Amino acid sequence: IHAHKDDLGHGGDSDSLRNGNSGRRIGCCVIGEATVHKQHKY
Repeated sequence: IHAHKDDLGHGGDSDSLRNGNSGRRIGCCVIGEATVHKQHKY
């Protein structure tokens, strides 16, 4: 998560092409999907 909205490279300068002028990072995380397994009782 960055401080500003990404301009998708349309800002007209080299930083726009490099990082979208989105500013500093303010947070990060891993997004994934877990598979649920049912436990069998014997």
